[in-house]
Amino acid sequence: MYRMFYPVTGYNFTFPKFDIGFGTNPAFSRFCTVMSISDSVFEKRLHILILISLNLTGAHDKMRNRYPCIRLITSLLLIFTALSILFIELPSRSLTPMVKRALNDGHFFLFAAIAYLILRLLNFRTRAISQWRDESYLVALMLCALLSISSEWLQRFFGRDSEIRDMIFNSSGFMTTLGSLFIFKSRFMKRFGKRTRFSLQLLFLIVLTITATGLFFNLGSLIYYHFSYQHRLPLIASFEHDWELITWEKSPATDIEFNLIHASHGSRSLKIDCHSYSYPGIRLEFVPPDWSAYRAFAFDIFNPQATALELKLRIDAKNDTSSISTRRYDSLSIQPGWNHLSLPTSAIKTNREGKSMILKNVLRVIFFMRNPPQTLTFFIDNVRFE
Repeated sequence: MYRMFYPVTGYNFTFPKFDIGFGTNPAFSRFCTVMSISDSVFEKRLHILILISLNLTGAHDKMRNRYPCIRLITSLLLIFTALSILFIELPSRSLTPMVKRALNDGHFFLFAAIAYLILRLLNFRTRAISQWRDESYLVALMLCALLSISSEWLQRFFGRDSEIRDMIFNSSGFMTTLGSLFIFKSRFMKRFGKRTRFSLQLLFLIVLTITATGLFFNLGSLIYYHFSYQHRLPLIASFEHDWELITWEKSPATDIEFNLIHASHGSRSLKIDCHSYSYPGIRLEFVPPDWSAYRAFAFDIFNPQATALELKLRIDAKNDTSSISTRRYDSLSIQPGWNHLSLPTSAIKTNREGKSMILKNVLRVIFFMRNPPQTLTFFIDNVRFE
């Protein structure tokens, strides 16, 4: 047992002895002088609580040094937690496309943290970064690459799509962490002279600056569209700008890309390839919510096939009686060539079952096919209000 004595007040406090260096925390010694000037019971108890917290802070550091298994277990738990985020299906109904895309760009920061945690896991007996083994960086690089590829592949079984774009952000994230620590902290770099180290560090900083610029440019395009799309109305999408693609999301077994051949407005359209699957298609998530001021929802579709194409249109909107959205389905017979289609907003006020839909709170628009027997292609352009 330890017994602490307040020099002025004569107050004694007894507590169990922990062999982790109690009383050796420098903050403890400094605080003893301050605590001796008060003698009320309340202040004594407050001092005791502060002393215990100061001691636990020092104890935590000592335990981490004496018991490296704590770092091992902590790193494993944090890595598992970080990886589990990749398999959480985002609530698409409550997130705007800008937020969802920003979360997707979070792959960079997520794998940057995972790379650091893996390095700590591989060097759990050594706390100082400058003393980490050189070979651990290579092992961490291979493990991060394996986790990036396998996680994207496994996401398909958890209701999420695997995308090459995510793998690029994953790679950029863990390469940034591993490269930074290796260039500036590894023992291997100390073998080179100062000029060589400075040159390599400068080169790495240039590459890092280019990567950061690309990341912030992507986020900047999201913010730009978020604040500018209202000024483009009644035009919703013309596909003349690359950043317009952020408003559209593709379903599984669907490929989308810009096309310069078939365009009804401007010079580009959006090409959609629907492969043989249950419900391939595209979803317009960033749709203007208030349709009440417009007469119709219109769009142009080009069918390159020699026969008519059966396409489904789904519009989701909130209703008056329930917080759950109401869906309206329409069948579109797309003839070969260009089809200029228009759906009156007055017809969208109710769906086929007679349920009401609030035109001031439209949530999304979906174009899809139902079990196509083979890969079918169509082009969409000039999505607008009339």
